[in-house]
Amino acid sequence: MSGFIDFSNPMIRAMVFVQVVGFPLAFLVRAGIHAFKARRQVVPLKTISLIRVAYYVCFALMSVSFYFVRPAGVAFLVVGIGLLMWQNVLTRKNSAADIKMPAPHKPISIRASRLSKR
Repeated sequence: MSGFIDFSNPMIRAMVFVQVVGFPLAFLVRAGIHAFKARRQVVPLKTISLIRVAYYVCFALMSVSFYFVRPAGVAFLVVGIGLLMWQNVLTRKNSAADIKMPAPHKPISIRASRLSKR
């Protein structure tokens, strides 16, 4: 690949620097923020946050690996996408469980509420 790209060009060097240093650093910062937030969450939300941390780390490793070893970069990409899809499924299940709340057994009448009292 280095035969096709002129690394003396400052634009090419900047793009490689962003790919090898910038993207992984941004993904690792986001992973750290989510790991810090996960400490105070309950178990279902903590699991979702930790999966989110895992795929951010996978995407950071993918960005570095594509520059040095392409097959490892592809492997990290596939694992990261798999974790992202798993986190999406868990988030949907968690939000669906919140929506299905039991209905109250007796209807609420206006006379029983505070609206009718003076």
